[in-house]
Amino acid sequence: ARLALTLVGVKAASEIERSHVMTVEAVESSIKKNAETEEELAGALEFALENPLVSSSLAYDLTPKGLSSDENEVSNAAASTSALAMRILNEAYVCSFNEDKAKYEKCLDLFVSSVVNACDLSNQNPKDNERKRIANAAASSLPHQLGAAPFLTPSSLNLVSSLCDIDEVVKKFSTKTPSQTIAEAAAARTAKAAAEKRATAALLILRDVAFQRDALRGSAVDCAVAIASGRLPASAQIEDKALKLVMNVIFPKNVDCADKVITSAAKELEFATRFAIENHEKIK
Repeated sequence: ARLALTLVGVKAASEIERSHVMTVEAVESSIKKNAETEEELAGALEFALENPLVSSSLAYDLTPKGLSSDENEVSNAAASTSALAMRILNEAYVCSFNEDKAKYEKCLDLFVSSVVNACDLSNQNPKDNERKRIANAAASSLPHQLGAAPFLTPSSLNLVSSLCDIDEVVKKFSTKTPSQTIAEAAAARTAKAAAEKRATAALLILRDVAFQRDALRGSAVDCAVAIASGRLPASAQIEDKALKLVMNVIFPKNVDCADKVITSAAKELEFATRFAIENHEKIK
C-alpha cells in the first residue's frame, strides 16, 4: 500500500491495468450523477490518473477476472476487498498528516465510486454471475469498511446514496413479457431483489453515520431526507424505506438528530420551491 502511494505516475502492470481503467470510468460516471460533489470528484479523477497503482489497488477485487462463483469465493472476495482497500485507505490517511491532506479523501472517493460502479454494472448485466458476485460482496462489505474508515466525507456519502438509484432497474425487472420463460422471470426477480438489498445497505450506512459520527450527522441526514423526498434518485420502495428511516429511526434518536432532520426537511422544501419557480413555464 505504501509503495503504491509512493510510486506516483508509474503505470499499472497489464494484469491490473483493467482495474485502473475501471476506477477512472467509475469516477467519470459518478461525476455525471453527482453534480453537487463534482469539484471533489474531479480532484479524485485527477488523482487516479496520476496514481494508476493506487486506483488499480482500490478496484482490483471489484474487477471481473473470469473466475467461477461459489459461496467460498463470495466470502473470499469480501475479505480480500476489505484487506486491500482498507490498507490503501489507512496508508493514505497516515500520509495525509505529512503530505497532501486531501490524499485520503480522494482515495475514499475512488473506492466508493468503484463499489457503486460495480453494483451498476451488475444491475445492467443481471446474467453475468461474476459481476453479481462481486457487487453483492462489495455492497455487503461496504458498511463494515466505512464503519472502520478513519473518517468519511460528505462527497463519499453522496456516492453511497447513488446505490439507491435503482428505479429503472426495478421497472425493467418488474416488466413481464409474453415470451418470458419461467427461468428468465426467476432471474429477473433475483436481480431486482439483489439491487434492492444493495440499496438498503446504503441506507444502513447513512443510519450508522448519523448515529456514530457526529461531525457528519448532518450530511448523512441530508442524504437520507433527499432520498425520501425523491430529489436523489431511488425506487419507490427505497424512498419509502428512507422515509421510515428518517421519521421512525433517526428523528426519535435524540434532540440533535431531530434538529438535523428538521433542518434537512426545510432544505428540501426550499429546493422544491426554487425548482417550481425556475420551471414554472414547463409545469404550466
